[in-house]
Amino acid sequence: VVPLMYSLKQLVFLFSLLSLGHSLCAQIQSHRPEIWLGYISSIPIKGNWSFWNDFHYVPQGFFASRQGISYRVHPQVQLTVGYAWVTTATPNTTALVRPEHRPWGQIEWRRPLSAKYGLRLRYRHDWRFRRALMDGEVQDKYIQVQRYRFMFGLQRLLKLDSKGRRW
Repeated sequence: VVPLMYSLKQLVFLFSLLSLGHSLCAQIQSHRPEIWLGYISSIPIKGNWSFWNDFHYVPQGFFASRQGISYRVHPQVQLTVGYAWVTTATPNTTALVRPEHRPWGQIEWRRPLSAKYGLRLRYRHDWRFRRALMDGEVQDKYIQVQRYRFMFGLQRLLKLDSKGRRW
C-alpha cells in the first residue's frame, strides 16, 4: 500500500473547494442585501505585546467594538484576550437596541505557504451575555451563550514592511 501524500497547498485547495461546495448547496430562505463596515488592527506596544482593535457596523443589524491584548508566543502564533461591547437589532425593529457583553479569547496561527501566499488559522471563543428577548422585545435579564469559531484564511502578500516581514 502506497500512502497518499498531499502538500499543504493541495490540502488548503481541497478544504476551500469542499467549503465552497457546502455553501452552494445551502438553501437560501430570503435575500436581504447589507453593507458591512469594519476596521481591524493590531498595534504593537513593546516586544511581543500588542493591542487588538476591531469595529464592525452593519446598518439595521449590529455594531461591535472589540478590544484586546495580544502576546506573540512564537513568530507564527499569537494569543489574544479581550472584551467586546455589541448592540444588535431585534426581529421587531431595525434599531440597535439589544446590548451584549462579550469576554473573548483567541489563538491565531500564521504560516507562510510561499513567497507570496500565507495561511491564517484562528480559533476564537466568545462568552456572550446578551439581553433576553420575549416576543421580539428586549427584556431586563441577560442570557449567556458561548460561541466557538474557527476561521480559515488564505492571504496574498502585497508588499514587505521595512524590516522585510511578510505580515
